[in-house]
Amino acid sequence: MIAVSATIEGVDELVQRFGTLQMQHILRPPMLRGILEIQAAMQEYPAPPPNSQYLRGIDAKSEQLGKRWTHRVYTEPGSIFAAVGNNASYAPYVQNYQFQASVHKRRWLTDKGAVEKYKAGIVEDFQRVIRRALEE
Repeated sequence: MIAVSATIEGVDELVQRFGTLQMQHILRPPMLRGILEIQAAMQEYPAPPPNSQYLRGIDAKSEQLGKRWTHRVYTEPGSIFAAVGNNASYAPYVQNYQFQASVHKRRWLTDKGAVEKYKAGIVEDFQRVIRRALEE
């Protein structure tokens, strides 16, 4: 699991103007959009390696890696968080940047790779939502 944080400008102003609960309500949609974007990227299977005989998802040992991705958006007092995960037993060896097996490197997107790819757009979405809320 990797933890990611980002500095989102205007959150303190949202809290001062609308209160903590309304801030969480305002920020939930961009949080959900962002986590769903990361989840969708993690669910994509790369092309099989050349000459591979393995049939994904059909083999009796398959745990359906792509279908096992889940997400959750949750709040704590004054904060909003999101998590995406996969409970297939072999998921860390395929898509976790710390534990990825060498056979999967440079083919499978890792959790860290997905965050790096989408983080800037997700932060921009948050900033856009905050600006709109503060302009009202």
